[in-house]
Amino acid sequence: MASAGDAGRYLLTRTKAESDRLELQHRAFQQNIGFLLHPAIPRHGSMRIADIGTGTGAWLRDLAKELPTTCRLDGFDISLDQVPGKDLFPSDINYYVQDLLKPFPTEFLGQYDVVHVRLLVMGLQGSEWEIAIKNLMTLLRPSGHLQWTDLDPHTGAVIPGTHGCNVDDADIFLKQIIKVSSRHGKSGKSVPELLSHFEKSGLIDCKEEIIKLEKPEFRNNINTTTVKVIEHILHAAKAADQESCTLTLDQITSQKEAAMKNLKETNSWITHDLHVVIGKRA
Repeated sequence: MASAGDAGRYLLTRTKAESDRLELQHRAFQQNIGFLLHPAIPRHGSMRIADIGTGTGAWLRDLAKELPTTCRLDGFDISLDQVPGKDLFPSDINYYVQDLLKPFPTEFLGQYDVVHVRLLVMGLQGSEWEIAIKNLMTLLRPSGHLQWTDLDPHTGAVIPGTHGCNVDDADIFLKQIIKVSSRHGKSGKSVPELLSHFEKSGLIDCKEEIIKLEKPEFRNNINTTTVKVIEHILHAAKAADQESCTLTLDQITSQKEAAMKNLKETNSWITHDLHVVIGKRA
């Protein structure tokens, strides 16, 4: 949710390669999750929905295909550099520059049936999760829902394709995500605490689903997007602070290539837990 020059807030970059990875990640995650809006969230023909940290807008574009054109869809991000040109996204989607930790303009307060958030694990410090939730709650109408999907990096694991096969190269690269992101305060430890954060913030009827990224037919997509995100995190960390990433650019590339080769040759895969949490404003 930031530019390459704002890596202190968001430990990723705003490059074409990262936009392509986000699109692949969106497809891979949706293939595992199976829904855009949680089934417990009621739908109607005049819904107003906000997508926070919208990135490329992929989630909104897919949702627009499911909902009547009478619904209003708004995307918010601290940078809109990754949103495609207007000729490539539906005319009923609007995009706005906004930091989710700062107050939203009055015109948006209390206006939304659903506020959707996804994958801010690399954008929030541990102390900022409840601040973000309470700020996003100001956007909800009475009985409106907050839906937040995030990945727990601490559940990351390389699953060997065959018993006893060597997955060291993939495992070494996977562990870089915790090592480097923790140095920037993005530990990810708040992800399994999302449900309790929702409840502490005053949301009601809170529910959580934990989804493993492990469906066999989509493992290659998960492998590709995970290895690429680690590469991009390492690049962003190095650009922001040379000491936080001790690898050279050549070493990052060679470790990435070794990890992908290791996964392919052993038919192994990377898995994580996704936490999908919803709650309702009273």
